Amino acid sequence: MKTLITRIGTLMTAGLIAGAGVTAHADLLEVNFGNGAGKDGQGGFALLGRGTITPQVDRINYSLDDQGRTNRVSTYTTTALSGDNALSRDAGSSYTFTSEIRINSMVTTQKTRNVSLVLFGDNTAANDGIALKLFTGGDGNTFQIDLGTRDFSADTDSGEKKVWSGSAFVGSEAVFTLEGTVNFTADDAIVTFSLTDQNGFTDAVSRTIAKSTLASVGGDRHGISLFHRGSNYDVFRFAVIP
Repeated sequence: MKTLITRIGTLMTAGLIAGAGVTAHADLLEVNFGNGAGKDGQGGFALLGRGTITPQVDRINYSLDDQGRTNRVSTYTTTALSGDNALSRDAGSSYTFTSEIRINSMVTTQKTRNVSLVLFGDNTAANDGIALKLFTGGDGNTFQIDLGTRDFSADTDSGEKKVWSGSAFVGSEAVFTLEGTVNFTADDAIVTFSLTDQNGFTDAVSRTIAKSTLASVGGDRHGISLFHRGSNYDVFRFAVIP
């Protein structure tokens, strides 16, 4: 696998960083989306399911049109961290996935509407890995941790979902920093998901997921996902820090 080295810093409006908890801090992989000078195009990411990817000068625009009364899954992921480069799930392994995102628009009249970071997803549009989700509508702006973009069983579990009191997800042009840390023990994946807006408001949720469950449904795809009937947002960067 070709690696890109030493570009660490603040992410721009919607990218994704994944890093293992070791002492080195040089990037192993970094994709700067866009068709401008010094950019990496789509950087090897691939679209699964419905949706449209439109390269811009300094970003990728990712949209899923309103599908009427039918929910759709669309993911945009990389398999760079697979095979010999797969992230270890052995006890003591730890990874942090960070992104910044601005949701340009989202259907708010349907039950299911979310933008997710998908970690350890499988090779399908469903991507049943760990999903770090942003919701809008219903009971307001919320964020939560689930197993897979289709799973909502943790909606009311304490510590796994919170109502967001910061900037509105849609219509405010707000930029959100998402950070998900996955710490593996012998039996579990301990996941912490923090969300911060451009005003510095921050909050976090956590969940312990049985590693055996993750192993049975998860894989080596990491990226972003839409699961609802209409959304539009921008992706700027992806990087991996060991």
